[in-house]
Amino acid sequence: EPFRLAPFTNQALLLTVRVPADAAPGYYQGTIQVEAGGRTETLPVALKVYPVTIPRNGQLKTCFIYRNKGNEARYYGANWTPAMEEAFIRQNLEYRFDIDRLAVGSNGVLLWDSVFTVDAAGHVSADWTSWDQAVEQWRRDGRNTFLGYFPGWIRQMADLKNPETEAQKLQLTARHLAEKGWSGDFYLYIFDEPAPDPEYVEKIREVCRWVHDQGDNLNLLLTSCHANEQAYFDDIDIFVPHATLYDTAFAEQCRQNGKQYWQYTCTGTSRTRYPDSWKLDFFGTGQRALGWWLFKYDARGYLYWGVDYWVVNPWEDAATFPNCNGDGSMFYPAPDQKSLPYPSLRAELVRDGFEDYELLHLLKQQYGGKADPEIDALLQARAIIYEPGRFNETGDRLFLTQHRKLLELLSK
Repeated sequence: EPFRLAPFTNQALLLTVRVPADAAPGYYQGTIQVEAGGRTETLPVALKVYPVTIPRNGQLKTCFIYRNKGNEARYYGANWTPAMEEAFIRQNLEYRFDIDRLAVGSNGVLLWDSVFTVDAAGHVSADWTSWDQAVEQWRRDGRNTFLGYFPGWIRQMADLKNPETEAQKLQLTARHLAEKGWSGDFYLYIFDEPAPDPEYVEKIREVCRWVHDQGDNLNLLLTSCHANEQAYFDDIDIFVPHATLYDTAFAEQCRQNGKQYWQYTCTGTSRTRYPDSWKLDFFGTGQRALGWWLFKYDARGYLYWGVDYWVVNPWEDAATFPNCNGDGSMFYPAPDQKSLPYPSLRAELVRDGFEDYELLHLLKQQYGGKADPEIDALLQARAIIYEPGRFNETGDRLFLTQHRKLLELLSK
Protein backbone atom coordinates (compact mmCIF):
# COMPACT_ATOMS: atom_id res chain seq x y z
CA GLU A 1 0.00 0.00 0.00
CA PRO A 2 1.14 3.59 -0.43
CA PHE A 3 2.84 5.03 2.65
CA ARG A 4 4.44 8.28 3.77
CA LEU A 5 8.09 8.47 4.74
CA ALA A 6 9.57 11.37 6.65
CA PRO A 7 12.69 13.00 5.15
CA PHE A 8 16.05 11.40 6.08
CA THR A 9 14.42 8.19 7.37
CA ASN A 10 14.48 4.64 6.07
CA GLN A 11 11.74 2.07 5.61
CA ALA A 12 12.45 -1.59 4.90
CA LEU A 13 10.25 -3.28 2.30
CA LEU A 14 10.19 -7.06 2.14
CA LEU A 15 9.27 -8.97 -0.99
CA THR A 16 7.95 -12.53 -1.17
CA VAL A 17 8.01 -14.32 -4.50
CA ARG A 18 5.72 -17.33 -4.74
CA VAL A 19 6.95 -19.91 -7.23
CA PRO A 20 4.26 -22.17 -8.78
CA ALA A 21 4.95 -25.90 -8.62
CA ASP A 22 4.96 -26.11 -12.42
CA ALA A 23 7.50 -23.29 -12.94
CA ALA A 24 10.36 -24.33 -15.20
CA PRO A 25 13.77 -24.38 -13.46
CA GLY A 26 16.14 -21.61 -14.40
CA TYR A 27 16.95 -17.95 -13.81
CA TYR A 28 14.20 -15.36 -13.80
CA GLN A 29 14.59 -11.61 -13.88
CA GLY A 30 12.15 -8.84 -13.16
CA THR A 31 11.85 -5.36 -11.76
CA ILE A 32 10.20 -3.50 -8.90
CA GLN A 33 9.06 0.05 -9.43
CA VAL A 34 8.97 2.51 -6.54
CA GLU A 35 7.14 5.75 -7.20
CA ALA A 36 7.60 8.87 -5.07
CA GLY A 37 7.02 12.55 -5.73
CA GLY A 38 6.42 12.03 -9.43
CA ARG A 39 9.66 10.07 -9.77
CA THR A 40 10.03 6.32 -10.44
CA GLU A 41 12.95 4.14 -9.40
CA THR A 42 13.30 0.74 -11.06
CA LEU A 43 15.04 -1.97 -9.04
CA PRO A 44 16.24 -5.24 -10.59
CA VAL A 45 15.21 -8.60 -9.10
CA ALA A 46 16.78 -11.96 -9.97
CA LEU A 47 15.50 -15.35 -8.89
CA LYS A 48 16.82 -18.87 -9.39
CA VAL A 49 14.28 -21.68 -9.51
CA TYR A 50 15.69 -25.12 -8.74
CA PRO A 51 14.33 -28.42 -10.14
CA VAL A 52 12.93 -29.27 -6.71
CA THR A 53 9.25 -29.36 -5.78
CA ILE A 54 8.04 -29.30 -2.19
CA PRO A 55 5.03 -31.63 -1.88
CA ARG A 56 1.75 -29.77 -1.45
CA ASN A 57 0.67 -32.31 1.17
CA GLY A 58 3.86 -32.44 3.18
CA GLN A 59 5.24 -34.59 5.96
CA LEU A 60 4.60 -32.08 8.75
CA LYS A 61 1.13 -32.14 10.29
CA THR A 62 -0.07 -28.84 11.71
CA CYS A 63 -2.89 -27.71 13.95
CA PHE A 64 -3.34 -23.94 14.14
CA ILE A 65 -6.44 -22.68 15.95
CA TYR A 66 -8.35 -19.58 14.86
CA ARG A 67 -11.04 -17.69 16.80
CA ASN A 68 -12.88 -16.07 13.88
CA LYS A 69 -12.34 -12.65 15.46
CA GLY A 70 -12.75 -11.01 12.08
CA ASN A 71 -16.51 -10.90 12.55
CA GLU A 72 -16.19 -8.36 15.39
CA ALA A 73 -17.37 -4.87 14.44
CA ARG A 74 -14.02 -3.25 15.23
CA TYR A 75 -12.27 -5.44 12.62
CA TYR A 76 -14.50 -6.53 9.71
CA GLY A 77 -18.03 -6.80 11.07
CA ALA A 78 -20.51 -7.67 8.32
CA ASN A 79 -17.66 -7.84 5.79
CA TRP A 80 -16.44 -11.02 7.48
CA THR A 81 -18.71 -13.29 5.48
CA PRO A 82 -18.46 -17.10 5.28
CA ALA A 83 -16.63 -16.56 1.97
CA MET A 84 -14.11 -14.28 3.70
CA GLU A 85 -13.63 -16.83 6.47
CA GLU A 86 -12.93 -19.55 3.90
CA ALA A 87 -10.51 -17.23 2.09
CA PHE A 88 -8.68 -16.70 5.39
CA ILE A 89 -8.43 -20.46 5.89
CA ARG A 90 -7.00 -20.83 2.40
CA GLN A 91 -4.62 -17.92 2.99
CA ASN A 92 -3.22 -19.85 5.95
CA LEU A 93 -2.67 -22.86 3.71
CA GLU A 94 -0.11 -20.77 1.81
CA TYR A 95 1.90 -20.80 5.06
CA ARG A 96 1.35 -24.55 5.61
CA PHE A 97 -0.94 -23.74 8.55
CA ASP A 98 -3.89 -26.15 8.69
CA ILE A 99 -6.20 -23.96 10.73
CA ASP A 100 -9.40 -25.09 12.47
CA ARG A 101 -11.90 -23.55 14.83
CA LEU A 102 -12.95 -25.39 17.99
CA ALA A 103 -16.68 -25.03 17.48
CA VAL A 104 -19.56 -27.47 17.89
CA GLY A 105 -21.22 -28.28 14.59
CA SER A 106 -18.91 -26.47 12.16
CA ASN A 107 -15.26 -25.57 12.44
CA GLY A 108 -15.22 -23.46 9.28
CA VAL A 109 -13.51 -26.21 7.30
CA LEU A 110 -15.80 -29.23 7.60
CA LEU A 111 -19.52 -28.75 8.27
CA TRP A 112 -20.31 -31.56 10.68
CA ASP A 113 -23.85 -30.23 11.14
CA SER A 114 -24.56 -31.13 7.54
CA VAL A 115 -23.58 -34.76 8.13
CA PHE A 116 -25.68 -35.98 11.06
CA THR A 117 -29.45 -36.25 11.43
CA VAL A 118 -31.07 -37.26 14.72
CA ASP A 119 -34.63 -38.61 14.50
CA ALA A 120 -37.33 -38.42 17.16
CA ALA A 121 -36.23 -41.74 18.66
CA GLY A 122 -32.65 -40.48 19.08
CA HIS A 123 -31.23 -42.56 16.22
CA VAL A 124 -28.37 -40.84 14.35
CA SER A 125 -27.81 -41.25 10.61
CA ALA A 126 -25.10 -39.71 8.44
CA ASP A 127 -24.88 -38.41 4.88
CA TRP A 128 -21.20 -37.99 3.97
CA THR A 129 -21.64 -36.89 0.35
CA SER A 130 -20.91 -33.15 0.67
CA TRP A 131 -18.52 -33.72 3.55
CA ASP A 132 -16.40 -36.14 1.47
CA GLN A 133 -16.28 -33.67 -1.39
CA ALA A 134 -15.04 -30.97 1.00
CA VAL A 135 -12.32 -33.23 2.45
CA GLU A 136 -11.12 -34.24 -0.99
CA GLN A 137 -11.01 -30.62 -2.16
CA TRP A 138 -9.09 -29.48 0.91
CA ARG A 139 -6.64 -32.33 0.45
CA ARG A 140 -6.07 -31.28 -3.16
CA ASP A 141 -5.47 -27.74 -1.90
CA GLY A 142 -2.74 -28.93 0.46
CA ARG A 143 -4.26 -29.88 3.81
CA ASN A 144 -3.01 -33.05 5.48
CA THR A 145 -4.50 -32.52 8.97
CA PHE A 146 -8.11 -32.00 10.07
CA LEU A 147 -9.95 -31.44 13.32
CA GLY A 148 -12.31 -34.36 13.84
CA TYR A 149 -15.85 -34.13 15.13
CA PHE A 150 -15.86 -31.71 18.07
CA PRO A 151 -18.55 -32.32 20.72
CA GLY A 152 -17.13 -29.59 22.96
CA TRP A 153 -14.52 -29.67 25.73
CA ILE A 154 -14.75 -32.91 27.71
CA ARG A 155 -12.46 -32.96 30.74
CA GLN A 156 -14.62 -35.52 32.53
CA MET A 157 -17.58 -37.66 31.58
CA ALA A 158 -19.88 -35.28 33.46
CA ASP A 159 -19.12 -32.64 30.79
CA LEU A 160 -20.61 -34.82 28.08
CA LYS A 161 -24.09 -33.75 27.03
CA ASN A 162 -26.30 -36.37 25.34
CA PRO A 163 -23.74 -39.21 25.55
CA GLU A 164 -25.89 -41.65 23.58
CA THR A 165 -26.21 -39.24 20.67
CA GLU A 166 -22.53 -38.30 20.76
CA ALA A 167 -21.53 -41.96 20.89
CA GLN A 168 -23.46 -42.64 17.69
CA LYS A 169 -21.85 -39.68 15.92
CA LEU A 170 -18.38 -40.85 16.90
CA GLN A 171 -19.14 -44.42 15.84
CA LEU A 172 -20.32 -43.27 12.42
CA THR A 173 -17.26 -41.00 12.10
CA ALA A 174 -14.83 -43.76 13.04
CA ARG A 175 -16.40 -46.19 10.57
CA HIS A 176 -16.36 -43.66 7.74
CA LEU A 177 -12.77 -42.53 8.32
CA ALA A 178 -11.66 -46.17 8.29
CA GLU A 179 -13.52 -46.83 5.03
CA LYS A 180 -11.92 -43.77 3.37
CA GLY A 181 -8.43 -44.46 4.75
CA TRP A 182 -8.35 -41.00 6.38
CA SER A 183 -8.04 -41.92 10.06
CA GLY A 184 -4.40 -40.82 10.33
CA ASP A 185 -5.19 -37.27 9.16
CA PHE A 186 -7.87 -36.53 11.77
CA TYR A 187 -7.48 -35.67 15.45
CA LEU A 188 -9.84 -35.14 18.39
CA TYR A 189 -8.86 -32.11 20.47
CA ILE A 190 -11.38 -32.27 23.34
CA PHE A 191 -9.21 -31.42 26.37
CA ASP A 192 -6.18 -29.24 26.88
CA GLU A 193 -3.12 -29.32 29.17
CA PRO A 194 -4.68 -31.56 31.86
CA ALA A 195 -3.43 -31.11 35.42
CA PRO A 196 -1.00 -33.73 36.77
CA ASP A 197 -2.88 -34.75 39.93
CA PRO A 198 -4.01 -38.43 39.88
CA GLU A 199 -7.72 -37.65 40.24
CA TYR A 200 -7.68 -35.41 37.16
CA VAL A 201 -5.63 -37.94 35.22
CA GLU A 202 -8.16 -40.67 35.88
CA LYS A 203 -11.05 -38.46 34.73
CA ILE A 204 -9.27 -37.75 31.43
CA ARG A 205 -8.45 -41.42 30.97
CA GLU A 206 -12.10 -42.31 31.50
CA VAL A 207 -13.03 -39.90 28.70
CA CYS A 208 -10.34 -41.46 26.47
CA ARG A 209 -11.61 -44.97 27.09
CA TRP A 210 -15.16 -43.89 26.27
CA VAL A 211 -14.03 -42.31 22.98
CA HIS A 212 -12.01 -45.37 21.97
CA ASP A 213 -15.01 -47.58 22.77
CA GLN A 214 -16.74 -45.76 19.89
CA GLY A 215 -13.79 -46.29 17.53
CA ASP A 216 -10.18 -47.27 18.19
CA ASN A 217 -9.11 -45.29 15.11
CA LEU A 218 -10.29 -41.98 16.64
CA ASN A 219 -7.04 -40.16 17.37
CA LEU A 220 -7.13 -38.39 20.71
CA LEU A 221 -4.69 -35.49 20.96
CA LEU A 222 -3.10 -34.47 24.27
CA THR A 223 -1.33 -31.15 24.77
CA SER A 224 0.84 -31.29 27.87
CA CYS A 225 2.63 -28.59 29.82
CA HIS A 226 3.31 -31.00 32.69
CA ALA A 227 5.70 -33.94 32.71
CA ASN A 228 2.84 -36.43 32.93
CA GLU A 229 2.60 -37.96 29.46
CA GLN A 230 3.54 -41.46 30.60
CA ALA A 231 0.38 -41.59 32.69
CA TYR A 232 -1.67 -41.39 29.47
CA PHE A 233 0.40 -43.71 27.33
CA ASP A 234 -2.30 -46.37 26.93
CA ASP A 235 -5.05 -43.87 26.11
CA ILE A 236 -3.62 -41.13 23.87
CA ASP A 237 -2.85 -41.38 20.15
CA ILE A 238 -1.17 -38.00 19.46
CA PHE A 239 1.12 -36.63 22.16
CA VAL A 240 1.82 -32.90 21.84
CA PRO A 241 4.23 -31.73 24.58
CA HIS A 242 5.31 -28.16 25.02
CA ALA A 243 8.76 -27.62 23.51
CA THR A 244 10.37 -27.35 26.94
CA LEU A 245 9.08 -30.86 27.82
CA TYR A 246 9.90 -32.58 24.54
CA ASP A 247 11.29 -36.04 25.39
CA THR A 248 13.13 -37.75 22.54
CA ALA A 249 13.15 -41.15 24.28
CA PHE A 250 9.40 -41.01 24.93
CA ALA A 251 8.88 -39.78 21.36
CA GLU A 252 10.58 -42.90 20.03
CA GLN A 253 8.53 -45.09 22.38
CA CYS A 254 5.39 -43.49 20.96
CA ARG A 255 6.42 -44.02 17.36
CA GLN A 256 7.35 -47.66 18.04
CA ASN A 257 3.79 -48.15 19.31
CA GLY A 258 2.05 -46.50 16.36
CA LYS A 259 1.44 -43.18 18.09
CA GLN A 260 2.22 -39.68 16.81
CA TYR A 261 4.53 -37.30 18.66
CA TRP A 262 4.26 -33.59 17.89
CA GLN A 263 5.32 -30.37 19.62
CA TYR A 264 3.69 -27.08 20.52
CA THR A 265 4.75 -23.68 21.81
CA CYS A 266 2.87 -20.98 23.67
CA THR A 267 3.61 -18.53 26.48
CA GLY A 268 5.90 -21.12 28.06
CA THR A 269 8.71 -20.19 25.67
CA SER A 270 8.52 -16.48 26.54
CA ARG A 271 11.58 -16.51 28.80
CA THR A 272 13.47 -19.26 27.02
CA ARG A 273 15.70 -19.45 23.96
CA TYR A 274 13.64 -22.13 22.23
CA PRO A 275 12.55 -21.51 18.64
CA ASP A 276 8.85 -20.76 18.40
CA SER A 277 6.28 -19.20 16.09
CA TRP A 278 5.26 -16.11 17.98
CA LYS A 279 7.92 -14.09 19.86
CA LEU A 280 7.84 -10.54 18.57
CA ASP A 281 10.70 -9.19 20.72
CA PHE A 282 13.39 -11.71 19.84
CA PHE A 283 15.51 -12.74 16.88
CA GLY A 284 13.43 -13.58 13.81
CA THR A 285 15.70 -16.56 13.25
CA GLY A 286 13.72 -18.19 16.07
CA GLN A 287 10.76 -18.55 13.74
CA ARG A 288 12.89 -19.77 10.82
CA ALA A 289 14.66 -22.25 13.11
CA LEU A 290 11.38 -23.86 14.19
CA GLY A 291 11.19 -26.13 11.13
CA TRP A 292 14.79 -27.25 11.61
CA TRP A 293 14.12 -27.97 15.31
CA LEU A 294 11.06 -30.07 14.48
CA PHE A 295 13.03 -32.08 11.91
CA LYS A 296 16.09 -32.56 14.13
CA TYR A 297 14.01 -33.99 16.98
CA ASP A 298 11.70 -35.93 14.64
CA ALA A 299 8.50 -34.14 15.63
CA ARG A 300 5.79 -35.23 13.21
CA GLY A 301 3.51 -32.26 13.83
CA TYR A 302 3.24 -28.77 15.30
CA LEU A 303 0.34 -27.17 17.18
CA TYR A 304 -0.19 -23.48 17.85
CA TRP A 305 -3.11 -22.09 19.78
CA GLY A 306 -3.97 -18.89 17.92
CA VAL A 307 -3.53 -17.04 14.65
CA ASP A 308 -6.16 -14.32 15.19
CA TYR A 309 -6.48 -13.85 18.94
CA TRP A 310 -7.36 -10.18 18.47
CA VAL A 311 -8.50 -9.45 22.02
CA VAL A 312 -6.58 -6.21 21.51
CA ASN A 313 -5.94 -4.64 18.13
CA PRO A 314 -2.47 -6.00 17.25
CA TRP A 315 -1.71 -2.87 15.21
CA GLU A 316 -2.11 -0.75 18.34
CA ASP A 317 -0.97 -3.04 21.16
CA ALA A 318 1.83 -5.57 20.85
CA ALA A 319 0.75 -7.27 24.12
CA THR A 320 -1.65 -9.60 22.33
CA PHE A 321 -1.34 -11.91 25.34
CA PRO A 322 -0.30 -10.72 28.82
CA ASN A 323 3.49 -10.31 28.97
CA CYS A 324 3.84 -12.08 25.62
CA ASN A 325 4.07 -9.64 22.73
CA GLY A 326 2.83 -11.24 19.52
CA ASP A 327 1.44 -14.41 21.07
CA GLY A 328 -1.76 -15.61 19.42
CA SER A 329 -1.59 -13.14 16.54
CA MET A 330 0.12 -14.50 13.45
CA PHE A 331 -2.04 -12.29 11.23
CA TYR A 332 -3.26 -8.68 11.46
CA PRO A 333 -6.74 -7.42 10.55
CA ALA A 334 -6.72 -5.29 7.41
CA PRO A 335 -7.25 -1.59 8.25
CA ASP A 336 -9.67 -1.19 5.33
CA GLN A 337 -11.89 -3.94 6.87
CA LYS A 338 -12.22 -5.51 3.41
CA SER A 339 -8.89 -7.04 2.45
CA LEU A 340 -7.65 -10.36 3.77
CA PRO A 341 -5.70 -10.17 7.03
CA TYR A 342 -2.03 -9.27 6.69
CA PRO A 343 0.50 -12.02 7.49
CA SER A 344 3.08 -11.14 10.11
CA LEU A 345 6.78 -11.43 9.35
CA ARG A 346 6.71 -14.25 11.89
CA ALA A 347 4.24 -16.16 9.69
CA GLU A 348 6.53 -15.66 6.69
CA LEU A 349 9.53 -16.97 8.62
CA VAL A 350 7.67 -19.96 10.08
CA ARG A 351 6.53 -20.86 6.56
CA ASP A 352 10.15 -20.73 5.36
CA GLY A 353 11.16 -23.02 8.23
CA PHE A 354 8.33 -25.44 7.46
CA GLU A 355 9.47 -25.57 3.85
CA ASP A 356 13.00 -26.34 5.07
CA TYR A 357 11.46 -29.20 7.12
CA GLU A 358 9.99 -30.65 3.92
CA LEU A 359 13.27 -30.18 2.01
CA LEU A 360 15.13 -31.99 4.80
CA HIS A 361 12.72 -34.92 4.47
CA LEU A 362 13.35 -35.01 0.72
CA LEU A 363 17.10 -34.96 1.38
CA LYS A 364 16.75 -37.84 3.84
CA GLN A 365 14.78 -39.85 1.28
CA GLN A 366 17.34 -39.16 -1.46
CA TYR A 367 20.58 -39.52 0.49
CA GLY A 368 19.68 -41.21 3.78
CA GLY A 369 22.23 -43.81 4.82
CA LYS A 370 25.08 -42.42 2.70
CA ALA A 371 28.27 -41.56 4.54
CA ASP A 372 28.58 -37.91 3.59
CA PRO A 373 29.62 -35.38 6.27
CA GLU A 374 27.88 -32.45 4.55
CA ILE A 375 24.58 -34.28 4.22
CA ASP A 376 24.83 -35.63 7.76
CA ALA A 377 25.44 -32.10 9.10
CA LEU A 378 22.33 -30.85 7.31
CA LEU A 379 20.16 -33.73 8.49
CA GLN A 380 21.35 -33.16 12.07
CA ALA A 381 20.77 -29.39 11.69
CA ARG A 382 24.16 -28.88 13.36
CA ALA A 383 24.70 -25.36 12.05
CA ILE A 384 21.31 -24.16 13.28
CA ILE A 385 20.09 -26.14 16.32
CA TYR A 386 22.75 -26.59 18.99
CA GLU A 387 20.55 -28.15 21.66
CA PRO A 388 16.79 -28.07 22.40
CA GLY A 389 16.94 -24.66 24.08
CA ARG A 390 19.62 -23.01 21.95
CA PHE A 391 19.80 -22.18 18.26
CA ASN A 392 21.78 -19.94 15.91
CA GLU A 393 20.02 -16.70 16.84
CA THR A 394 21.68 -14.11 14.63
CA GLY A 395 22.82 -16.15 11.64
CA ASP A 396 20.19 -15.03 9.16
CA ARG A 397 22.62 -15.35 6.26
CA LEU A 398 23.47 -18.86 7.45
CA PHE A 399 19.82 -19.90 7.06
CA LEU A 400 19.89 -18.78 3.43
CA THR A 401 23.13 -20.68 2.85
CA GLN A 402 21.75 -23.86 4.41
CA HIS A 403 18.54 -23.52 2.39
CA ARG A 404 20.54 -23.18 -0.82
CA LYS A 405 22.63 -26.23 0.06
CA LEU A 406 19.46 -28.29 0.42
CA LEU A 407 18.24 -27.18 -3.00
CA GLU A 408 21.59 -27.81 -4.67
CA LEU A 409 21.92 -31.32 -3.24
CA LEU A 410 18.34 -32.16 -4.19
CA SER A 411 18.99 -30.90 -7.73
CA LYS A 412 21.68 -33.49 -8.40
